[in-house]
Amino acid sequence: MNLKFRHAELHLGHRETIGLRDATGTLVQCLRGVLWITQNGDRKDYFLGAGETLKLDRAGLALIHAAEAADFALFAPPPPLLVRTRLYRLVLATLRAIGGWFAQNFGPQAIAARRLRGWYGAL
Repeated sequence: MNLKFRHAELHLGHRETIGLRDATGTLVQCLRGVLWITQNGDRKDYFLGAGETLKLDRAGLALIHAAEAADFALFAPPPPLLVRTRLYRLVLATLRAIGGWFAQNFGPQAIAARRLRGWYGAL
């Protein structure tokens, strides 16, 4: 089963385990109790107490085991920025820069400054 979520709060009883597959980037926050977390391909094991967090950084299976009854929260990683969104932001920044240049060179203050220079230049 593949669940989609942004934030989930879960409870594990004493010695219960939950497995997360391909959860790279997911943040695990222990709210109460003690969690033991191990990730596929990682030689380290992590123990989290209340208030502690861990960001899962390995592909594959991650096991979260309750050393004692525990409540914890899972926070999904932010979605990757799409190429289209990046392109829109680039175009918007370019248009703002061009607009600023036009305002500086052809806006009301620039026209007034040219008129003043023209009047004083004729003297």
